[in-house]
Amino acid sequence: MSQIIISLIPAKEKSGKIKNKNLLKIEKKTLLEISILTSINCKKIHQTYVSSESKKILKIAKKYKCEIVNRPANLSTNAAKGIDVIKHFAKSLDKNLAKLNPIIIILQPTSPLRTIKDIQNSIKIFKKKKLDFLISVKENKISPFKDLIIKKNKLVPITEIKNIFENRQSFPKTFKPNGAIFIFSYKSLLKKNISLDKSFPYIMDDISSIDVDTVNDYKLVKKYFKRNHGK
Repeated sequence: MSQIIISLIPAKEKSGKIKNKNLLKIEKKTLLEISILTSINCKKIHQTYVSSESKKILKIAKKYKCEIVNRPANLSTNAAKGIDVIKHFAKSLDKNLAKLNPIIIILQPTSPLRTIKDIQNSIKIFKKKKLDFLISVKENKISPFKDLIIKKNKLVPITEIKNIFENRQSFPKTFKPNGAIFIFSYKSLLKKNISLDKSFPYIMDDISSIDVDTVNDYKLVKKYFKRNHGK
C-alpha cells in the first residue's frame, strides 16, 4: 500500500489586516471552501482535515465531510506560531494512522491560486526524492543582499557592508516561502527542530504565489482566479 497522504487546512476565524479573511468569497466560494475543494479533488490526498477555533468554520468543514480539529484558544491568536498549530494537529491524529507515518500537506486558505496540479507535482517530488520537508517558494525580484535594518538609529546591513555597493546582477537568485504548500512526513514534523538537510523547494510563479494578506491581494486573486482554476 502506498503511503497515506493527508492535508491540513489551518483556518482561524479572526485575522489582523482583513476581518474574517478565511471567509472572504471568490466565485461564490469562501477561501476556506476553495482550499477544501482543492484538497478533496486532489486524487493523491486521502483525507482532508480542518483546524480551527471557530464553530462557523468547523461547520463548513463538516459540510464537506472533512475531519475537524478543535484548535485551542492559545493557538488561535495572531501571536501563535504556525508550526505549533501543525504540531498540535499531528499530535491529535489517531494512533494507528500516526504509526503509518503519513505524509502531511499544509494548504492555507489564503493561497487560492494554488492548483491541484501544484499539489500533485509537489507530492510527486516529495515521494520521489524521499524528503522530510518540501516548501513552495517564489523567486525574489529584488535581491535582499543590499537590505538594511535600523538598529539604535543606525543603518546596519543584513549581510556585509560591501554588498551595498555591488551590482545586483552579481548576487545569486534568492527565494522566499509563498505560503501555498508545505509538506512534511509525520515523523520529521514531530522532531524538536526541523532540518533543511532533506528539504526541497517547489517553485511557483508570482501570480500563483499571491497570498491574501491585504485588500489589494484579495482584488488580485479575484482577478486571476479563473486563469488558474478555469472557472
